[in-house]
Amino acid sequence: MPIDSAPITGRAPDDITSIIADILSGIQYKFLTVMFISYIVLNSDGFINRVLATFDGAVEFKALTSWGVTLSAMMLVIVMIAADGLINRNVI
Repeated sequence: MPIDSAPITGRAPDDITSIIADILSGIQYKFLTVMFISYIVLNSDGFINRVLATFDGAVEFKALTSWGVTLSAMMLVIVMIAADGLINRNVI
């Protein structure tokens, strides 16, 4: 009896749980943890009032302006670059 198709070779996920397990196995949990903590710190009232308020035009009436949001985003990027380097070198 002839076969209808070629045999399946390689690893192909066959159900939703194996697909979800493959996705979750590739997540860098250390990096996500550092990102979350950094985001919380950079958007805290203490950081805004003590650090960002020292930059001219970054804070008005205890609220961030567009310039303040830009500064905060740049600081987050710098922290993420440093964290990625430290994680890749197994320091963290």
